[in-house]
Amino acid sequence: MGNTKSSEKATTAPTNRWNDPKWLRKELKRAEAANSKRSEARAALPPGSSRARVTSANAAWSRAAEYRDLVGSRLAALEAALANRVDDCEAPVVSVRVVAMDVEGDDATVSAALRLAVAAIEGSES
Repeated sequence: MGNTKSSEKATTAPTNRWNDPKWLRKELKRAEAANSKRSEARAALPPGSSRARVTSANAAWSRAAEYRDLVGSRLAALEAALANRVDDCEAPVVSVRVVAMDVEGDDATVSAALRLAVAAIEGSES
């Protein structure tokens, strides 16, 4: 077990963090800082640096920028999905309120149950 290849570690890493907006926000800040650091290191290369040094610095900066973009796009997609989920939850609440108004006088039991449901919903919103 101790002789795990680095490529195996990458594939077995937990992926549930990629669905955690709090972790993604922190990771985005880290990725932005890493990208800034790589950019500064690239810019700090003196004139006449070897082609290998310049290429390595460009590659490091490119990897950092790609990771930053990946984390940012995942966070944006997750936040949009969460916003849609909240919007989807509001539709049934409105439906229960409308049904409660329509059924109000027909059947006392149904009317009372719907009033309780609306009260429970309104209590959970505040």
